[in-house]
Amino acid sequence: MPKSLEPSHDALVRELQVVRKNGLLRLRDVPLPTLGASVEAVGLPADPALLPASITRLLERVLARLDGDLATAVAYSLGLVEGTRHWPGRSRRRRAAEVYGMHPEGFRRRREHDLLDHIAETILKLRREAGAPRPRSAVPAPAETNEVRQRARTPDFPGSAYRQRETGDRAEHMEQALRRLREARKVRTYGDFPNE
Repeated sequence: MPKSLEPSHDALVRELQVVRKNGLLRLRDVPLPTLGASVEAVGLPADPALLPASITRLLERVLARLDGDLATAVAYSLGLVEGTRHWPGRSRRRRAAEVYGMHPEGFRRRREHDLLDHIAETILKLRREAGAPRPRSAVPAPAETNEVRQRARTPDFPGSAYRQRETGDRAEHMEQALRRLREARKVRTYGDFPNE
């Protein structure tokens, strides 16, 4: 993953699900590129030999920012409580569900994803605080956007207010615009395909 991009929230949640399922002792067995990039972004060692320990330290930093039942449930769910690291995923889920007084299956369906969402948000916040670059979508669009806006104000640009006033008929205008687009980009539309 390029260093210049902030990972997506969904990618972090997917990798956190893998961590929750496999446990902290088996981090070496699964690829976790998004968590690995996050570890590096917050200043922890990202060397492959140290990555499992660094991911654990990152999750402990996240846990330090939580409190109450949320912190307890996260700690049990991920195996961050002393003595739970070697527990199977079901046992950790059952213990986390007990924190909320829920059945493990109900916890899995209702609460677990919310916990992982919150952990992912906290990791992204830690990355931002550490000065990791923002995603490219947060950077303003290049001058191309301004050029398109300028062209939209001219009479020859499809969809401009000038063209609508000239033609008067919106359907005719849309056909003209589609024809121009097809010619310019060689775009095939539904009507261009032969009937079979």
